[in-house]
Amino acid sequence: RAPAAARINELFGFNREFFKKYLKITLPVVFGDLGWALGITTYNMAYARIGTEAIASINIVATIEELAYVFFMAISVAGAIMVGNRIGAGEEDKAYSYAKRLIILGILGALLVGLLIFINVDRILSLYQINSITSNNTRMILMILSLTFWIKVTNMVIFLTVLRGGGDIRFGFILDVSLIWGV
Repeated sequence: RAPAAARINELFGFNREFFKKYLKITLPVVFGDLGWALGITTYNMAYARIGTEAIASINIVATIEELAYVFFMAISVAGAIMVGNRIGAGEEDKAYSYAKRLIILGILGALLVGLLIFINVDRILSLYQINSITSNNTRMILMILSLTFWIKVTNMVIFLTVLRGGGDIRFGFILDVSLIWGV
């Protein structure tokens, strides 16, 4: 019988112990992501109150940032699987080595992406029909993003690859929610 195969009663049966384990792992992730999403929504509400130019600038930058994150999100999720598999196999040294290499790959890749954003700020802005105030605001925010992108990516890789991959979900939840709401 294949390891992933299951009987019908195993698929639809209710196991209280399994359910408790499942909730213990998933609830911090759900509440952490929910806290993060509500925090970002609150930030956007604050930007919208500043004015149309502010929220337009933030939306443009967020679009560029999310496009840039795709590669690093893939590294992080794949890395979490790799690290978790090595820990599960009792190969902690190999898990540590994988995590270290993925963090370095994330930093180097983010520095490159940051440089590309920095060099292409005017090209990026040319894609949008925006007034001069929004353009200037967006330019400044993109410049800051280009210089700090490596920090954000490093945090993401550590959080998703090392903490979640290593099974430390609670600390990530506390860190995530306290930082977005504390700042």
